Amino acid sequence: MISKAFFRIRILILFGMILISGVNCRKSEDPSVSELLTSSLWSLTSDWSGRTISDEEFSITTYKLTGEYTISSKNFGGATFGTWNLKDDDETLIMNGLIYKIVLTTETELKITSTAIEGTSSFKALTSTIASTVGITALTSTSATLNGRFRTSNSNTEVTFEYGSTASYGKLITATESPVSGPSFSSADAILSGLIPETTYHYRIKVVNSSGTVYGQDISFKTFTAETVTDIDGNVYNTVKIGTQVWMAENLKTTKYRNGEPIPNIIDDTQWKNLTTGAYCNYSNDITNVATYGRLYNWYAVNDSRAIAPAGWHIATDSDWSILTGFLGGDKTAGSKLKETGSVHWDYPNSDATNESGFTALPGGDRSFDGSFNNMITSGFWWCSDDGALGNAWGRSMIRSFGNVDRYNSVGYERSGCSVRCIKN
Repeated sequence: MISKAFFRIRILILFGMILISGVNCRKSEDPSVSELLTSSLWSLTSDWSGRTISDEEFSITTYKLTGEYTISSKNFGGATFGTWNLKDDDETLIMNGLIYKIVLTTETELKITSTAIEGTSSFKALTSTIASTVGITALTSTSATLNGRFRTSNSNTEVTFEYGSTASYGKLITATESPVSGPSFSSADAILSGLIPETTYHYRIKVVNSSGTVYGQDISFKTFTAETVTDIDGNVYNTVKIGTQVWMAENLKTTKYRNGEPIPNIIDDTQWKNLTTGAYCNYSNDITNVATYGRLYNWYAVNDSRAIAPAGWHIATDSDWSILTGFLGGDKTAGSKLKETGSVHWDYPNSDATNESGFTALPGGDRSFDGSFNNMITSGFWWCSDDGALGNAWGRSMIRSFGNVDRYNSVGYERSGCSVRCIKN
């Protein structure tokens, strides 16, 4: 299993570069800040230690001349980390109780210091427009929500999506958020309906303003089959045909065995790690994760004779998974064709994913045998229903930014919690 600690540390370090600025505050001789600062989009260029930033890791934007500045991260999916407020003196910024002084503003440059640590953070005014196609959500057999993200300093911007059965597109739909007024670092979406089941579509975001026209990258997706399947709890699952196999296109969510008996929901870590019988949990014991990522089951539930798959279906075996990955070109490349595209659910950048199979693998994470939760948004883990060598359970995993499907089994792994995909008998 791969820990998320690395990614968390990087985010915190980058964020700290904005929050921690110098103690040698000096008042700007001519801080005529208000009009300029509230009409431009800015990006960090050097941090308090003097390190040069070249990849626009953070952006600052304001809306409608309110004097509030939202700090957003480009490299981590557009997450918002906080808001500065400009005080009436036009040279003081406050966020989370920390005070920043504006020491320099020109048409292209902004410098600030604070009362924390010696140093100055510098920003540049952005004049270009950047657009990124993000990925699909709410996919069904006949509909899908297109998602994108854009950054612009222009005052009036039209946002649309081009789509069609090929990368030549041919059709256009306006984003829900369009038109956009003022500088913006924003997400956009549009809902497509009337699509054809089991069909591959292409799309990209299109952003138009006085600076010109900018396109995001092409992303493809495959609609599900018209067939659905319902579990004992009444959860309805989309399905997808890949080769000769028909798979659930979502992770299992049931809380009962097929005969109606409940599967225990184990919250306590100590109780979880001592189990030798079937159980499930919600990631981080948070039920809001279930709708998107499904539930996590230990292998004892997977192997229980009462069965957790709906009637007419079974939990995929090691052989089922091998047939799937073989059809898609082998373990080294099948992951790219199985993973959901974009960074709506997978951690940024997930650039290798195409989801051309329609399988829509999601990073539901896992629960370790000691009861801890790990890897949501970076990795997905799925059980096989048969034993491996020496009685250890087989499984499959996929990781962000890698195109392979990992086949594994390990001692004691039966006590861990993983996602489950079912396949039609």
